Amino acid sequence: MLRVKTQVTANKPLVHASCVPARASDLAEAEVLPGLTLKLPLPSGVPGVAGEAEAFKAQIETLKTQRDVGAIISGMKCHAPHGAIQKRGCAALWSLAKEKPVKTAIGQADGCSAILTAVQTHSADLDVLDQGLGALWSLASDAENKKRIVQAGGLQALLSVMHAAAQDAFIHEKGLGILWNLGVDPDLKAEIANAGAIPPILESVHSFSTHTGVQEQAAGVIMVLAARPENRSKIAKEGGVHTCTYVSV
Repeated sequence: MLRVKTQVTANKPLVHASCVPARASDLAEAEVLPGLTLKLPLPSGVPGVAGEAEAFKAQIETLKTQRDVGAIISGMKCHAPHGAIQKRGCAALWSLAKEKPVKTAIGQADGCSAILTAVQTHSADLDVLDQGLGALWSLASDAENKKRIVQAGGLQALLSVMHAAAQDAFIHEKGLGILWNLGVDPDLKAEIANAGAIPPILESVHSFSTHTGVQEQAAGVIMVLAARPENRSKIAKEGGVHTCTYVSV
């Protein structure tokens, strides 16, 4: 066994329980206090750890078939830097979220937060963005998931992702669709506007004036936000009255 010196940091666990490799060959002994040793995962790059990621990636389809959303979400959290895992995990959750009971289960298992982490961590990977935003779009039709997405910092994450993918109409269509679903909740209309979402929504209308999907989703989110008088003033101030003449639905 490899013996290494390490240090315990307050409020920062040494090991994420779901990430501990199953095989003894993947573990190293760490002396954290005199007379106390813990078995810790070997650092990233060690074959056992890399193999664990590859093994999980290969299991995602099976877990989807089993509807084991908890295992998928735990694996995504464990392997957050692994783009291929995030793409497959988001795709599996998107597929499963078409069923209402599973949609609820994903939200209860902290799936909204895991997906938001994926799209933020891999904001330059259009495949992850496509699958992640698709999953969030579906999940955001659930009343409790709307709140979970916003509480997990979803509004700023969405706006950031849409800005990063400024030339991709399909990413904007999904992002606007999520905002539309969120904006149906009367309690979230103000939060969406206060997050600074109105200018980017109107910019999407201009940038993708010939894309039917973007136009439809933009019209929907503007419609639900405008139900709040204060939002109507913000839309008008940003030139929204003129912009909305471009919306072709």
